[in-house]
Amino acid sequence: MPLNINEFKARFQDSLPVNYYEMNISPPVAGAASELLKFRTENIMLPGIQFFSIDNYSAYGNGLNYNIPYRYAPTEINVTHTVDQRGAVLEIFRDWGNKIVDLDGNSKFGAYYFKDYVVDADIVVYNRKKEKAATIKLYEVYPISVDPVNLGWGTNDDITKLSVSYRFTRYEVEK
Repeated sequence: MPLNINEFKARFQDSLPVNYYEMNISPPVAGAASELLKFRTENIMLPGIQFFSIDNYSAYGNGLNYNIPYRYAPTEINVTHTVDQRGAVLEIFRDWGNKIVDLDGNSKFGAYYFKDYVVDADIVVYNRKKEKAATIKLYEVYPISVDPVNLGWGTNDDITKLSVSYRFTRYEVEK
């Protein structure tokens, strides 16, 4: 059967756009960090799934080889935050990092309790009608890396951006 261009267009219009979203996260640090990060999340990746597997499994030692998944790990997500003129976004992640490990060297213990620095977060995705299409709920979220910020004399009109990779223990998709 030949492709019906009108049907194709109608189906394409119900596609989910990539630019209608918001991230709701409240770092365990003082201040209005959640509202600031909500409006300063420029780019985000939705989580994926990585499977751990037994590779080259062959029943009874011969025959076909299989890779058998036995466990999963949600993939970390990368988020780009724009930095405000006061540098509060930079301060949020420095303070959060100091709740994960002692960045300042003031404590005799180097690392802190997991339960004290993880938070839950939501990524809300909207459709073209600006209706909520899905909420991705992330559980026990924390930054695993905060990338260096690149500054330069030749980029006069660019905005300073901070890339952060977040890990989490599990996630759910709610419609």
